[in-house]
Amino acid sequence: MAQKTSPSLLTAFLLSTVPAAHGAVVTTADNASPANDGLTSFLEALTNVQNNETITFNIPGAGPHYIVTPVTGYPLIEKSGVTIDGYSQPGSSPSTAAPDQPKNTQLRVILDSRTDQPAERRTVLNYDGFGDSESCVLGFVNAPNALIRGLSFIGVSGQDNGADPHVYCIALVEGSPGAKIQGCWFGLDAGRTSWAPGPDGVVSGVHGARAAVASFKGNGLDSAGLIFGTDGDGANDRGEGNVCVAQRVAVHLATPQTRMSGNWINLFPDGSLLNLEKQALELEDGSLEVLENGDGTDMLVGTDGNGVSDAEESNRFGPVVYERFAEFWRPALNIVFAGNYVGMDLAGLPAFTSPDTALLDLRQDSSVRIGTDGNGTGDTAEANHIYGIGSKFLGLRTGIIRISLRGNEISGSTGPIPYIDTAAQETLFTDILNNPASGLAVVLDAASTPAQISGTFPEQISGTPAPVIDFYLADASGLRHDPPSPQGRYWLGSFKADGPADLNAAAGKFKFDTIALALTAAELGMVTATASYSSPSEPEQTVTTNFSDTLALPAAASPLGAVTITPAAATGSYTLDWAGGAGPFKVLSSDSLTGPWLPFSTVNGQSTTITPNFTAAPRQFYRVLEGASPR
Repeated sequence: MAQKTSPSLLTAFLLSTVPAAHGAVVTTADNASPANDGLTSFLEALTNVQNNETITFNIPGAGPHYIVTPVTGYPLIEKSGVTIDGYSQPGSSPSTAAPDQPKNTQLRVILDSRTDQPAERRTVLNYDGFGDSESCVLGFVNAPNALIRGLSFIGVSGQDNGADPHVYCIALVEGSPGAKIQGCWFGLDAGRTSWAPGPDGVVSGVHGARAAVASFKGNGLDSAGLIFGTDGDGANDRGEGNVCVAQRVAVHLATPQTRMSGNWINLFPDGSLLNLEKQALELEDGSLEVLENGDGTDMLVGTDGNGVSDAEESNRFGPVVYERFAEFWRPALNIVFAGNYVGMDLAGLPAFTSPDTALLDLRQDSSVRIGTDGNGTGDTAEANHIYGIGSKFLGLRTGIIRISLRGNEISGSTGPIPYIDTAAQETLFTDILNNPASGLAVVLDAASTPAQISGTFPEQISGTPAPVIDFYLADASGLRHDPPSPQGRYWLGSFKADGPADLNAAAGKFKFDTIALALTAAELGMVTATASYSSPSEPEQTVTTNFSDTLALPAAASPLGAVTITPAAATGSYTLDWAGGAGPFKVLSSDSLTGPWLPFSTVNGQSTTITPNFTAAPRQFYRVLEGASPR
């Protein structure tokens, strides 16, 4: 009679038969160390790695340790489940800093590919989807579920030809799905102790490549499911974002279901911005870009808004030299761009403008959500914070393009937003509106009051749900542009047209009780609105109109004048006064002229009172920023 085995014992037995993951320990930084010398080089570890193995590091000395890429490059990895863990090196550690603070990452393993010889220190990628004009430092070929973490890549750009192939720091070739790239620095020498520029304005230790990661389809395969940055699972998410500086295209893909979250692009680890003019980068074709994806279907750029680690999932984009920050160069459905910072510093303050650069470029038969989905979970975290985009907020190609634009903070831009114009209107709204040519924006009623806002919206065809009306306070600087560029600086709330709260049942008209918004009379004149519609043929797709005109335009303001400080008698307080500028004003404080500058207060007038704590810091500095967020 067979002996019965309890389920718990059976489970224990089955688990015990699975071999424990193991792998090489790199014990020398010298890839040229002879074989059988008792030491393991990174080259030897890559050459001999097997499925589900982890390469760790234990190189003697404090480091950082520069591992020079062999002249002929590294072997391509063709095994599944390979982990390369730079954080295993003693002294290494991921950042634990909050998303709006400088990184405190410690990287002790640096993959150094510097060379002045064309075609050296790289591995050519002569595979379908790539070619002999492309190469990499680390490459994975039909190697699923790779994990690369805690490495610094010193790159070399190369050229787009066989004699000097351009270089990707990491390449995912053919079927290499499920990769994770986390907590790495690309284009930076982690041996630097300061990212302060020299007297010429140049920051030392910047060595860009063609891309931090590249992944293109080949032989009918792709590397879907790539996670570049944090996975947002609530564990160690602050340390999983990557820092990419001076990469020609930081993330260069033709890869669906990609997640790009928690990364800094063209920001240094101390939070300072790459200064393109001073740095004088030798760009391959004169351009510098954040993202390209030739199959962006179901791509997440930023936060997923699920309430777990949402703040850690924001990307921060520094300056670029290109027509757009991100380009989707083939049709892509269900792109999400949420929770990101563009044109701002770590404190969320305007830092640079991009007058010749659109935010995103989309092809026909594509859809994107920019901002919140309004489902009540993570809506605030899903808002993008975007400053200084030029006259073309989005680049739109012909064909059906769905754009949902809700809940964001947008300021300093100079054109219609989201840039639905005469050429694009029919392709965007053809199966939603009765007559797209009759108007593409909400029109606010001049009879509106702070307690009750009314207006009209473009009327939808029969069978299409009525739109959601979103109210915002507009950015004053955009309204002063010629012509005015209404854009939502502060999201006030959402109302469902033709729903129970709509006090006007007529088609294409709305009236809402807005007492809860607590608007002042001046704020009423600054209200702008959008209408967002769901498509009857694709209910999950949404399109949003341009921002409406406001009921009033702010008076032109004189330039912001000097700030004066006047002591208040015997109270220890001081009064800050200034002239000119456009309110609201944000007052910033710091104990150093070089910052960091922290928000102190926001005021509508041109004066505020401060009480410095000289015990905490012997000197206090203050700045005034005009055009602050309205609330």
